[in-house]
Order: sequence, then structure tokens, then C-alpha cells
Amino acid sequence: NIFNPKFTLHLMADQISESWVTRKPTGDGFVTSLELFAADGTQIAQLYGQRTEGTPEQSRWREQIGALRTPGAAA
Repeated sequence: NIFNPKFTLHLMADQISESWVTRKPTGDGFVTSLELFAADGTQIAQLYGQRTEGTPEQSRWREQIGALRTPGAAA
């Protein structure tokens, strides 16, 4: 669970079967997301770093997501 004055998120971690880090091209550069899926393939959540259209993705978000990736996993 994440509790923040501007954001709250409740997840049942035992229901997450797969997670994917994706990089999607935009006019402002690549945007990175963390996508979470249940065992039946249903998407549970799709998370992006906070950003304003017209500005590049925050490097801090990319670093945080990069820290989650398993070494040797497909990029």
C-alpha cells in the first residue's frame, strides 16, 4: 500500500502474476510504464511517472523503474 497526501494505492501483491516495464515513444521522448497483470492476463494496473505533456519523462522515474528490473531479463 502507498499512502501519500496526493495519492493512495492499494494492491493485493499476491494477485500479481506478471509485471512488465514498457517504453513507448512519444513526441517528447520515451515514456516508461510499469504494467501489472493477474494470472488470467487481466491488467491490474498501469503506472506512469508524473509528467506534463510537452516535457520529457522524469529521470528519477526511469531510475526507480530501472531498479525494479531483473538483471538478464528482456528489455
